[in-house]
Amino acid sequence: MQQKNDALKLLVKDVLKFGDLLLIANKGVGKTNSLMVLASEFQRLPFCRTIIFETFPKWINEYSTVPYCYIEDDYVIEWDNGIYYMNPTENYGWFSKDRSYFLRNSEEIGKILDSNKDLLFCLEIEDFTSQNHQTICFTDTFVSNQ
Repeated sequence: MQQKNDALKLLVKDVLKFGDLLLIANKGVGKTNSLMVLASEFQRLPFCRTIIFETFPKWINEYSTVPYCYIEDDYVIEWDNGIYYMNPTENYGWFSKDRSYFLRNSEEIGKILDSNKDLLFCLEIEDFTSQNHQTICFTDTFVSNQ
């Protein structure tokens, strides 16, 4: 048991040193359970915040008592922004279509993040691109500025 604890502490130290961890494995071999153990270790550290994003409510049902917040599909608003660029030296231009998203109730979510060191977000967002965008926006907007 001590050997497992030492390996876990070494992994936590490496994640803190390098800033990230990529875990890839086949379905059913324990990725989520391993991450739950790792997240518990980070929660014990007073200088670490543990922010979890999930799309299936496994963590809410099986993880410790971390507070959670549902982000429903209608919280995410898609915003299409078309921009026409004109080349100043030529007689032509081009059109760029930018697809962005914003989150309703972002002030409320900011308050929830301010009042909780650790938090779990269950994303009930159907569009995969929107899910990814929201995770990045959360990280950039809320978590990085803490």
